Amino acid sequence: MCNLENKGNTTYNHYLTNLVGLIYLGILCPQFKEAMEWRELGLRELWRELFKQVYTDGVSFEASISYNRLATEMFLSPIILCQMNAIPIPSKVLARLEKMLEFVMCYTKPDGTVTLIGDCDNGRLHRLNVWVNPEREWIDHRYLLAIGAVLYQRDDIAQAATGQFNGSFVNWMICSIDRMLLTGLCISKWIAQKMNVNTPTIDSILGWAQDVRGERLIERGKLVLYSDSLNQEFMSGVPSVDGFHSLEDTID
Repeated sequence: MCNLENKGNTTYNHYLTNLVGLIYLGILCPQFKEAMEWRELGLRELWRELFKQVYTDGVSFEASISYNRLATEMFLSPIILCQMNAIPIPSKVLARLEKMLEFVMCYTKPDGTVTLIGDCDNGRLHRLNVWVNPEREWIDHRYLLAIGAVLYQRDDIAQAATGQFNGSFVNWMICSIDRMLLTGLCISKWIAQKMNVNTPTIDSILGWAQDVRGERLIERGKLVLYSDSLNQEFMSGVPSVDGFHSLEDTID
């Protein structure tokens, strides 16, 4: 944690990514002795940054529609992860995030696109869809509204999200799991198996994920390394798929 991007007088979205990473690790990898410290620091600082970086009307201080999208995603994702793990969220945090979603709703045009103002890139925490027209991804932020409509049970936000209620978006955030996160858990489980370390929380998440996704990942606490779900290049990330069958192989 010595390399957190919080040096100087001002913090930006880079620091948010640091904190979200700590929260994910702290919640999903409790077997690490530092897990609780990561989780507590990440949540405490993320809530502080929410009120530091986001105005009362839900607008990011960076004055960029693209970065506003990224910041909204950075706050929305760990909040849902907390809810899935029965971790309480301050009511004022939920209220400020709701304002952020209202702002996204307001700047989204009837055709579902947005006008890019300020510094522009396509920075994302999770890419939850493959876009037929890649340029559309830059200017369509309705996936945030689809998720937010479910989280806050808001009909007006749901209406603004029309066209984005599909498994790629809402299903992951509410009841499924992202491929990149799943890949990280599979790799962690593979390493743990090689070290004979028990990982009951990871086992539970992988078991739940395989049911949701209809894949075969784990059985009796062991990765099913011969399954189609794991034995595909660029899918699970498990080192054995690339011919590395021991920890020594991966180190060499």
